Amino acid sequence: MQPRPLAILVLTALSVSACVSTHRKHRARTKHDDADPAGGDEADDDAAARPKPMPEPAPAAADAVDPTLAALPFPKMPRDEQGRDLIRVRIFPHPHGDPWQPGRKEDPGRVVVKGNCRAYRGAPDKPEATAAALATKPAFELTPAAAAAPLWLACAGPATVERGGGGGSHAYEGAFYAHTVDGALELINVVPLEAYLRGVLPSEVIPSWPAETLKAQAVASRSYAYYNVAHNRDGASPKLFDVDDTPFFQVYTGVTATAPATDLAIAATKGVALSYLGRVVLSFFCTDAGGYTESAQEVFGLNAPYCKAKKEVHAPEKSAWTKSISLASLSQKLGKAVEGVSVAPGQKTASGRVRAVTLALAGGGVEELAAVEFKKAAGVKSALFGVSVDAAKRELKLDGAGSGHGVGLSQKGAKALAKQKGWTYQQILAFYYDGATICGLDGAAAADLPRCGAALQATH
Repeated sequence: MQPRPLAILVLTALSVSACVSTHRKHRARTKHDDADPAGGDEADDDAAARPKPMPEPAPAAADAVDPTLAALPFPKMPRDEQGRDLIRVRIFPHPHGDPWQPGRKEDPGRVVVKGNCRAYRGAPDKPEATAAALATKPAFELTPAAAAAPLWLACAGPATVERGGGGGSHAYEGAFYAHTVDGALELINVVPLEAYLRGVLPSEVIPSWPAETLKAQAVASRSYAYYNVAHNRDGASPKLFDVDDTPFFQVYTGVTATAPATDLAIAATKGVALSYLGRVVLSFFCTDAGGYTESAQEVFGLNAPYCKAKKEVHAPEKSAWTKSISLASLSQKLGKAVEGVSVAPGQKTASGRVRAVTLALAGGGVEELAAVEFKKAAGVKSALFGVSVDAAKRELKLDGAGSGHGVGLSQKGAKALAKQKGWTYQQILAFYYDGATICGLDGAAAADLPRCGAALQATH
């Protein structure tokens, strides 16, 4: 049975500020958008450099949308008493370790929430939010035993969450829902979506970057959040949380690192999202595409025609990198005796990224290795690289560019487009999300935008 959305009755006790302010794997889908290899003549570059406006939403019947398309109907969100959309963010545990201090493990059995909070019992779809709270105190110690019967915490103002084992702490707006999953403690922050973005943007981009870059990131992050709400609440395997607070989704640090510049970008684009055929897009973004974006099909196996492989049109800023690794070190990390590494033309994608490498093994054998495994062993930042071998030093030299998977918005590329070319956030988004439409949700900052989901709703 599909669980109902987290109830918001306990949020009536919540006082939230009115101020608004590198991904996860998704199910494999199909569709490849062909692109020319990196390079091209000057005329082509000039044509690409002319930004094009976002298209108007294309009318499409609901049953005419390709079911493999990585775009979902805009979700109907639960709202607080002020009418704000709410998102559910898992902020504990972190199964892969502390996301802010790699290598440090959390104590999975203890979290302390400090703030002016009241506790209630209740399941997510049926909280017992009566006038008589279980307790009101400045600190709640949460353990699997304490959360065996689900517990709501409604706090008057931001509350600090301290993770056990010295796992770090952050302050959060919103309410908290504590429960156990297979006997393990899980804590979910239920927060207005625009307030959630206040904790995402300064964790994903640098607040001193151009304002139009920050606005582009705000729209991409908002769209990415709505897509995941739709995916995780209404999909085949609905979850109790919509996103977590790590790079597996988007990094989120509550109100700990909020910044005036990113707050302004969020407010300036309030309610603005990206759609494709009337549906919210899976708006991937990366740190630096290195001069050529990658298609979502290549990296994630997704039918996302708005995330294409295409040459960027700015002058990359400090994008190139070089990495050397000894054959002995690579052999140790891969668990096999490697004598050489090469990349054949057929092992590269249309963007020039490496899909796989060929290992020359001791004894004369050869073996193909997926780029993702090679990248991890070699410690490189992206798959956009070339390989050379120094036989005398028994060393590999990798010359590459960019950082991250290269799909969707390039954050450093968006910075360069605003700084070098003076592009607006709309022009930046139109370039990186080819064929997508900027649309407005309820309360959107720009009243003249087409309504999100209007193309599909008109056919119902």
